Amino acid sequence: MDRLTVKVFQNDKDFVLKCMCGFARDGKVDDVNSCEEICSIREGECEGCGFQEAFNRLAAYEDTGLTPDRIISDLPEDVWVI
Repeated sequence: MDRLTVKVFQNDKDFVLKCMCGFARDGKVDDVNSCEEICSIREGECEGCGFQEAFNRLAAYEDTGLTPDRIISDLPEDVWVI
């Protein structure tokens, strides 16, 4: 599954949605737009918006009732072998 998020350039622990970002030639984030900027560009249209996609995917995950620990515990042990 493609990630919806990317680490922000200021540090290695915070993430933002990819749809909020501009990327440099090296593939790293070089600027981040605010939610308000994204919505004004899209003129308030939610259809096809990266934010809406993220919300929908998060909701689908939450609907499963699974926790990250449960998902990890259900994976076969050899999935971690590289």
